[in-house]
Amino acid sequence: GLSGAFGLNIGTLSVGGAFGYFVIVLALFPGADIFWALVIGGVLTATLAWVYSQLATTMPNSGGDYVYQARVFHPAMGAWVGYALLILMWYTVATSGAFFASVFLPFIFNTLGGALGISFLKTLATDVTTHTGTFLGTIGIFSIAVLCTLGGAKIAARAAYWCVIVGLVGVVAIVLELLLHSGAAFRHAFDHASGATGAYSNVLAQARAHGFKPGVTASATFSAIPYSFLAFGSFWWAVYSGGEIKRPSSTHMISTLLAVAFGVVLVVLAWVGMQVHVGTAFVQASSFLQTNVPAVYSKLTPVAIGPQSYSVVVAGNAVTKTIIAVGFAAWLFPGTIAFVLGMSRMLFAFSFDRLLPGWVARVSARRHNPLAALAVTIAMTVPLIALVVYDQGILQAFRNVIVIGAGVALLACIAVIALPYRRRELFEASPKVIPGTWLGVPKIVWVSLVAAAFCGVV
Repeated sequence: GLSGAFGLNIGTLSVGGAFGYFVIVLALFPGADIFWALVIGGVLTATLAWVYSQLATTMPNSGGDYVYQARVFHPAMGAWVGYALLILMWYTVATSGAFFASVFLPFIFNTLGGALGISFLKTLATDVTTHTGTFLGTIGIFSIAVLCTLGGAKIAARAAYWCVIVGLVGVVAIVLELLLHSGAAFRHAFDHASGATGAYSNVLAQARAHGFKPGVTASATFSAIPYSFLAFGSFWWAVYSGGEIKRPSSTHMISTLLAVAFGVVLVVLAWVGMQVHVGTAFVQASSFLQTNVPAVYSKLTPVAIGPQSYSVVVAGNAVTKTIIAVGFAAWLFPGTIAFVLGMSRMLFAFSFDRLLPGWVARVSARRHNPLAALAVTIAMTVPLIALVVYDQGILQAFRNVIVIGAGVALLACIAVIALPYRRRELFEASPKVIPGTWLGVPKIVWVSLVAAAFCGVV
């Protein structure tokens, strides 16, 4: 239903995970105006909501891009895109899981340890930052997601939905803490958390001493826009369980638009809260030090960069800190659940079309779940987790994920552009997510052209 599809979509978008976008963009493009990069990138990425909704409405089958490319163009094209999509899914689960484990788990454990007075959690926060700790943390996140999908798509969607609800409570708490506290209150709280009077000013002074120059530039802002695909991409993920979604013609459109609207609004508000009350120059200076001279930054303060960390600094009580930490922990799972579900359905579709051995398509009689496909998913994902953690590195892995993901989305746009001409009967027989024409061309084609241009730039 709508709630399950929304849970899968907003989970893969991962509002909490999108906060990681701040850290990555600040490191790669120090002079970027993140507000405009988020707004412009969010609007451009939203065009893909219409693209994938039209494809899912016209072809309401499990398998996503594999099915779309095969039916619009050729089965060989579908197979090629399908394999690329499988690689993307495995790679994304490994990369995002490693990022969550290395960046968010320390924050969650440290915040809960401080709020609840449990020293073991604080020790765990340090242990998980090692390569082995990150690997084990990623395996833990992945394992919980797999367990949630064992009960079938309905249970997985419900699990993702409730994780999203808990996560949204945490994000709202983060945004409110940032917006309701003044700049002076944050500076005082930051100094206290750092254990030194003037720590806030010292961060700015040390950054300038090492060559930092505050301000924003148009070139850095435009360069950061394609990276919004990292923050807002994949919010159409329910289409990969298309055959199990009720009323696809309305459910996909509404769930995708709701997901991107929630995501853009909450992430932008979190950035505005940081910009106004923490200070743009301070955030840039902190990122500069952490990227270029991390030893200097670590001596000045233990506070990590990001809205979740800054909100805990100003939070006045243990209850609020616990809500933020638990809410942030909830964001670790819905995206991974959605990807594991999508991977198993893709493998099932491949096996059903005899592109993989027939045993991969075996379905549990009790849960109606392709358990063999889940086993293949586990076997392929675990080695990639090790590759990302121990060898490749998370930033390089994210770049690869964006390139592959944008390439697959670009082909989806091309499929919609070609659909009214290559498969006219199929297109005319299906509901239109954007009715009517402009200059004799279906409006959905014009929207797909805009989306294709953005994916090409990404």
